[in-house]
Amino acid sequence: VRANPLPIDLISFNARLVLDQVELTWTTATEVNNDYFTIEKTSEGSNWKNVSIVNGAGNSNEVNHYKSFDKNPAKGVSYYRLKQTDFDGKFNYSSIVPINNINKSNINIYPNPFNNQLIIEGITSQNSIKIYSADGKLIFNGNTKKINTSNWSKGLYNVLIMDNSGSKLNTFKVVK
Repeated sequence: VRANPLPIDLISFNARLVLDQVELTWTTATEVNNDYFTIEKTSEGSNWKNVSIVNGAGNSNEVNHYKSFDKNPAKGVSYYRLKQTDFDGKFNYSSIVPINNINKSNINIYPNPFNNQLIIEGITSQNSIKIYSADGKLIFNGNTKKINTSNWSKGLYNVLIMDNSGSKLNTFKVVK
C-alpha cells in the first residue's frame, strides 16, 4: 500500500472529431476517492471552459472506460484536458490534447464532374486527402489543392478529407 496513492491511474485520454462533435474518451486502471471528471477546453491556451462533468467510480481496482462529447466545438484548433477531482476537493490534470476542427463549409471541390484536374479549396497543411475509386482502390493520398486526374478512368470517386490525427472531417463524391 502506497503512503500517498495517486487518485487515479490514467491509462489514456483521447479526443477525436466525429462529424461535427469532439468525442473525448479516457480509461483508468484504478481509482481512489475519485469523485468526478471535468472536461475542459480552450482555443487560445489560457482561458479554460468546462465542457462536461462525468462521475468517477469512487474506489475501483478495475479498468473503467469513460466517454463524453463536446457538441459545440470551436472552429480551428482547440485544446482539451481532463480534470480529476477527489471527494476532498483536490484535483489533478491530464496532458493536453489538440483538435483541429476546420470549417467544413469552407471546403469546396470542383469541377464536378471533372476532367483532367480536381481542385480542392479550403484545406490546410494539417489536412490529408484520400481519394478512392468506386471499387474501393486508393487512387490518391496526399495534400495538394490541385490534383492531376488526366490518367484516371471515368467513374465515381470518393474524396475523404482528414485532420492531422487521421480522423475523417468530410467526404465528397465526384465524377469523371
